[in-house]
This record gives sequence, C-alpha cells and structure tokens, in this order.
Amino acid sequence: MLLPFVSVVLAFVAFCSRGAVAQQACNQDASLCNKKYNEVAYATTHNSFSVRSGSLAANQHAEIETQLSDGIRGLTLQTHYSLADKSVVELCHTDCRLLDHGMLTSTLSTIYNWMKSNPNEVLTIFIHNYDSVSIQLIGSAYQASGITDISYTATAGQPWPTLGTLISQGNRVISFIDVGASESVPWVMDQFSFVFETPFDNVNPTDFSCVIDRPSGGKQLPMYVVNHFLYRNFTLAGIAIETPEPDTANMTNSQQLSQHVQQCQQVFKQIPNFLAVDFYEQGVDNINVISVADALNSVTYTPKTLGGGSSGGGTSTSDGGIQNLPRSVLAFLVAIFSSVLLF
Repeated sequence: MLLPFVSVVLAFVAFCSRGAVAQQACNQDASLCNKKYNEVAYATTHNSFSVRSGSLAANQHAEIETQLSDGIRGLTLQTHYSLADKSVVELCHTDCRLLDHGMLTSTLSTIYNWMKSNPNEVLTIFIHNYDSVSIQLIGSAYQASGITDISYTATAGQPWPTLGTLISQGNRVISFIDVGASESVPWVMDQFSFVFETPFDNVNPTDFSCVIDRPSGGKQLPMYVVNHFLYRNFTLAGIAIETPEPDTANMTNSQQLSQHVQQCQQVFKQIPNFLAVDFYEQGVDNINVISVADALNSVTYTPKTLGGGSSGGGTSTSDGGIQNLPRSVLAFLVAIFSSVLLF
C-alpha cells in the first residue's frame, strides 16, 4: 500500500516542480529572474502606437500586440487632448490631424489583456506627454483599462526589485511620464527621477551620440534610454519638417544600433536599459533590437520572423505607396499637408 502512495506523492511533486520551473521564466528567460529591474535591457519601440500603412507619420509597421509577442518590453506612447473632447486623452503623433490612434484607454486595455495572458512578463511604458495632458485624466485612463491592477510604484533612490519579485507580486507594469507627474497618480512616475535619455532628433547615422539630452542639466540617473532612430529631413520655406525614416531602418537597427549601444555602455559605465527604435522588425543578419537587447542581458537570441512576417527581418521593406515616393514628391505632399494643418 505504501508504494502506490509514494508514487502519487512523487508525481504530485514532479507536477509542482514543472509549474515552478515555468514560473521562473522572466521576460522569456530564466536567467533574468534574479536580475533587478534596473539591471536589464529592454527592446523598446519609439511611438509604439504610431502604425498606419502609407502614413508619413508612422513609426512602426506592426501593432502593439504583435510587438509584445515578438519580445518588445518597452513601449512609448504620446498623449494629446482629443480635438473633439478635452476630457478624452488620445494617442497621436505630433498632431491628432496627422496620425490619431484613438483613446489612451483603448491601448492600455490592449496592453493589459496581453499582460494577463502572459503572466511572466515585465513591461515598461513611457508616456511622452506632448500636450501636457492632465495627470488626473491619464490616471483615469489607467484605472478604466484595469492596468493599475498590475502596476508598480517605485520610490526614487530605493533599490528596484528583481523581475522575479515583480512577477510573483503581480506588479509587472512600470510607467514613466516626462511631463506632469504627480503623487496623486503614483503608478505613473516622473521619468526624470529614474531615467535619462540620449538625443532623439537624429537625421544621419553619424548623429547618434551618448550624451544626456533629457533631463536638462546632464544628470546621470540609474537607468537610461538609448534613442536610436532616424528622421527624414525636409526644408520647406526655411522650415525643417521631419518624418520617420523606414527605408534605411534595416541598417539603422542592426550594426549601427549595436555600435551605438556599445559606445554608450562605455561612456556611462552601465548598460542601456531601453533601446528605442522605429520599425523594430528591421535588421540584417539576425542583428536587430531584440538580439541586441538579448546580448546585453547575456541571453541567447533565437532568430525568428518579427513584425508578423511583414518584413522578414533582413531587408528594408516599407509599406508601399507614399513611403516609396521620391523625396521631392514626398516634400511636395508634406508641404500641401502642412498648409492644410495651418489653415
């Protein structure tokens, strides 16, 4: 009688052990579980919401759910007041008449639902508060989406928990905002109490640098963002107009990214935590933002098709249409569109 009982106990222990091992996968790798949040590099998308086929303002080809499934663990959102209702917060690129992705609440709900289905992941959200939207409205959007249930609130100057601790405690979303933080909404934290950034306004690969662009004053903080994306630069009537640059993103996101990251690691004497790129699925010879982040984390990169198969991850492929037009034609269209906005 004892032998069957022992067999049952051993089977139960084995089952529990399998569950325990599964729970030790943190951001897709067990080796990250014992690393503190600020010791990890996260592949990050710049203007993560800015997706629209053929739009000059689009920064990404794939929607946020696909980004997350591919391994993106940092999202940047740009908040604006709705043109129709100042009590509504929307995600737009520069101007809601240029690219409007809809309500902040909707995107946060999408993120929350993905996170619920993926309980071993830690995610960072950066809010670029372009319109200086009321933090109370942003906080209300967080609450309406449900994402506050899994949000973490940190105290500046205090040690960060490990990824394993964040996951086990269920506080897996860390949010920062660059303008308008308030203690009344503690789960959306002041970015520049924790994270600095390198310059983001780059139009040439030689522009990438490792200096502190934000916050002003050049103070080095415990974590930092390497901004690594390019703009196309048009000059019309003496006015510079910049749009995202998809056509060279395969080169921008491969060896150029790796070199930029290595340079900043040497300058700041610490790894960059957030590698912010446009058109994240682009790369060459399996060098892309995911593989570069994995290398920083000492994680073995597993090659795969990124972006839902939109690009193959090896060569530059734009959405077609307006993105493939000559620069002179693009400049003409931008001029017309700008005059419409000004009108």
